Amino acid sequence: MLKLAKSATGFSWAFFLFGVRQMTQIFALGDSKGASSSLQEASRALEVRLFEGVGGGARRGGSSLAEPDLAGLLFQGFRLTLLKVLGQSAALGGSLLPGTVLWQELENKLVAFDYFCHGELALGATGQESLEEALAGGAAMDPYLGVWTREGLGHSRAVRALQENTLPETGDFLPGDLRPTDLVPLHTGLGLALAGRFIENVGSGGRKGLEEHLSDFLARCEMVAQPGYGRTAREALGLMVRQLRPDLLMEVDRLLGRVDPERQEVFWHGVGRGLYLSPSHAVSGWGVWRAFEEARTLPPHEVGRLNAVSGLAWALTLVNITHPEVVELRWRQQRQHLDGDPALAAAFLDGVRAALLIWHAAVGYEAYLERFLTYGPPSIEAAEAWRRCIVQPCEAALKLACAGHWEGAAVAELFRFLPQGTALKGRSQL
Repeated sequence: MLKLAKSATGFSWAFFLFGVRQMTQIFALGDSKGASSSLQEASRALEVRLFEGVGGGARRGGSSLAEPDLAGLLFQGFRLTLLKVLGQSAALGGSLLPGTVLWQELENKLVAFDYFCHGELALGATGQESLEEALAGGAAMDPYLGVWTREGLGHSRAVRALQENTLPETGDFLPGDLRPTDLVPLHTGLGLALAGRFIENVGSGGRKGLEEHLSDFLARCEMVAQPGYGRTAREALGLMVRQLRPDLLMEVDRLLGRVDPERQEVFWHGVGRGLYLSPSHAVSGWGVWRAFEEARTLPPHEVGRLNAVSGLAWALTLVNITHPEVVELRWRQQRQHLDGDPALAAAFLDGVRAALLIWHAAVGYEAYLERFLTYGPPSIEAAEAWRRCIVQPCEAALKLACAGHWEGAAVAELFRFLPQGTALKGRSQL
């Protein structure tokens, strides 16, 4: 372990040179698939370590930011370098290669990772100010960057509270007078911290003690979250288990099914989110194909399958809401599966629609959302299909949101697959 720690700095430079070599091959040979396959192998090896960093933040001189966990200690120092290097490569490739949409998708992922991982730093926070004061630092931030930054802020504050054993056992962790636009990203960040602690508690013990740790995680999500937002926090469990302990996916699914089938839905929705964000699915245009294939085939039951696809489409939309052409391309690529399976098509639509509703709750109706709804691909036939199958149902749901039908904790319902026509606790149907 000591040798690995000593080599961390040199490794980031080695990965930079490796990336340059691979990009050179792509440019010189035009063999993007062959060159990216090597990069994908390397990224898969990094995947667990990169996501373990979600369990801890970076310490900066004179600050009170959270201490990193073991993986964060080794990799937090060069993660920003890695993301910046690959982001620059994506921007360069987007101008030189066909398929610029795929490079834009990669760049969007890296920007989201960057601002999540460094949320407090992006806000100029030290960890010593109140949550409200830290949030005020992002008041003028671009809405897209602000969402990921607020999620990162919620995560880092929760990590520090867990490390200092100061996380309250009630909903007092997040002040009750926060703006509704802050509550969703702050709770998703909180959920990632709690899910990270669950993974740490399970350790390498396999199924021993798993049920007890799972019960503790579920209880903490409900106690610490604001009323009605427990599901928002719980969804992160699927993401973290898929990334760090995929060997436990089926056992966690079984245990959740014994407690409450609804918790299975939220769990697999989180798995789908993790599939899209997975670094091994981010370095080539073919990676997202594999992510969709895994979402369709990994879950052991239909509820899991539909929620995994919905969660993947949900993450796809939120990450790329600034570039709807990415979402349209991925939807079009999957139509051979969606057109032949109405349930899968409904799950994909549900993920896109839920993401737009969550965006509306976190940001409001602004330029990015308007551009998403007015975008149309160049082909008339493709534009008509996109509008009929995706945009029009989303517009109908957003009209309800603008009329106040998706306010407050009702947004937490959007962290699982909800078929069109589902009535939600007295609110209007989707």
